[in-house]
Amino acid sequence: MCSSDLQQAAAPDLKALREASFARFKSKGLAHKRIESWHYTDWRSAQAQLYPIVNAPDADQMKTLADQISDLQPLAQNTLRLVLVDGVFVPGLSASALPSGVTLTSLSQALATGHKLSRDVLVASALGETDSMLSLNAALANEGVLIEIAQGAKIEQAIELIFIGSGVKARSLFSRSAVFMSAGSELRLIERQRLAARQ
Repeated sequence: MCSSDLQQAAAPDLKALREASFARFKSKGLAHKRIESWHYTDWRSAQAQLYPIVNAPDADQMKTLADQISDLQPLAQNTLRLVLVDGVFVPGLSASALPSGVTLTSLSQALATGHKLSRDVLVASALGETDSMLSLNAALANEGVLIEIAQGAKIEQAIELIFIGSGVKARSLFSRSAVFMSAGSELRLIERQRLAARQ
C-alpha cells in the first residue's frame, strides 16, 4: 500500500495533514547517523530494499502468540492486557471487556471514520515535527490504538500495552498509539516490548 492509498483510507479532512507530513519528510529525507537522535540507526543503508506493510497475524501465528503471551508474567496485579503485533492491534489476543471510563479504538478505524482525536494523534507536535522519520510516520501511520480515559475516571486496573514483533518476515511498520487522559482521571499504564520466539 502506498502513501496515497493510506491517505484515501483516512477521513477526507485528514488528507491535507498527511500530505503536509509527507512533504516535510521529502524535504528532509531519511534520518542518518549525523543526526544525534538517530546516531545509532543507519536508515540510508536500509533504503535499497522496500518491504510491504505489515498485515494482521494469521490463524497459525495467533495460536503461537497466544501461547507465548499466556506465559508472559504480568508486571502488576489485575492488569488489563492490550496486544499489538507488528504495530497492529489484535483484539483476539487482548482483553475483551474494558472497565467503565475506558474507550479503545484502533487507529485504522479512527482514521477511516474521522474520529475526533485522529488529528491530535497524527499532529503530535510535542514529538517534534522537525524529525523527518516522525513526519513519515504521521503520513503513513495506519495501525495502533487510541485509548481514552473519561473525565474523573479512576481506573483501578493497570493497562498493559504489549508490543510484539513477530520476526516472521521483514515488513514496513507505521504504527502510532496514544492515551488521552481527561481532567481528574487516573490510570496506571505499563508498556512492554517483546520479540516473539521463533518456532
